[in-house]
Amino acid sequence: MNFFIVAPPYRHNSAGVRVLYELTRLLGARGENAVNVYPGPLSEKDRESGILVYPEIVAGNPCYGSRVVRYLLNVPGKLSGDASYPAGDLVFAYSPAWAKYAQGRVLYVPVIEDFFCPGRGPRSGSAVWVGRGVSLGLHPPDSVCLSSDWPPFREDIARLLQRIEVLYVYDECTALVSEGLRCGCRVVFFTPGGRAFDILTDVVPLEAESKRQLDEFIRICRQTWEGG
Repeated sequence: MNFFIVAPPYRHNSAGVRVLYELTRLLGARGENAVNVYPGPLSEKDRESGILVYPEIVAGNPCYGSRVVRYLLNVPGKLSGDASYPAGDLVFAYSPAWAKYAQGRVLYVPVIEDFFCPGRGPRSGSAVWVGRGVSLGLHPPDSVCLSSDWPPFREDIARLLQRIEVLYVYDECTALVSEGLRCGCRVVFFTPGGRAFDILTDVVPLEAESKRQLDEFIRICRQTWEGG
């Protein structure tokens, strides 16, 4: 099958972008034809025979594909894009947390490297991630502030998470939650109402489960559009 995964230019500091490019690579490794494209019209042949995979932030069907998959990297319509989809579209969620918007279908694509693991030295201090949330100033004033541009490299993020005691987040939908948990630090989420609670478990499945989910994704696409 031919898959066209709609994604912006690659950025290592965007978990969503990394997921889309890794999905392209994994589909290719399974023997499928998969390429990344930008939103915009495709050739008539590609529109009719290809499968368009849109992240949930893309509104409508800008590539005018007849076979469409909506891949939820967040709640539909929360950041941008549509809150609901045409009945003929297939919907898959990156996380079980959003499976209720995707008829229970989950397609977790692991993009967390092996160097996100517990550190061996003593821990001290904290860091804070605001992201798409709103800072209420509830974190310690001396917390290290993380941004989309700092630390500049993934290894630097891992080293920071391995040496701090607590990661505070105002945006729960961030890969930093999983990365912090895997590095062994405490992760505390501040709700928009100012309530704080510890995030204790990583909601994404294990890598072996992600391979099964990818096979199921391919099977459902083939069954839906090729009758196989």
